[in-house]
Amino acid sequence: MRSPRKKVSRREQKQLNIEKRANNLSGTGVYIFQNITSGEFMLPKRSLDGKASVRSKDQFQGDSYFFKFIGPPTNLLKLIKRLEETKEKVDTMTEKLILDQPDQITNQGKIEHVVADNHKALIKENDASKNEENVLITENPIDGLEIILG
Repeated sequence: MRSPRKKVSRREQKQLNIEKRANNLSGTGVYIFQNITSGEFMLPKRSLDGKASVRSKDQFQGDSYFFKFIGPPTNLLKLIKRLEETKEKVDTMTEKLILDQPDQITNQGKIEHVVADNHKALIKENDASKNEENVLITENPIDGLEIILG
């Protein structure tokens, strides 16, 4: 049984096809690939350096879209080098490097490494609030709680 399809005009269908094609050909990052076939490889989309085809053993710049041509079953290209990563990967690597630092102890106390939005490098743990008093929120934490058995 076929599912009912939404009626779409020709103009809307054309626009949907353009968007779908753009999404299918999109990629991130900048990488260097090499043609490892014995013949010329016609690229499905232009490379970042403007090439439409690549001769045998030649290299070109491309994005992550070309990863589908590496290894089985196609085995047409070989990844040579990563030139640029996406901003997300760079941010996570920076965060990991900052947070993996060992603790540092100074005269003022322990220094904790954190990632902040405003690019503040260090926050001192002991400087937080020396003048605040501890406040007891409730005398009996289970006050108002009834246990029903049975």
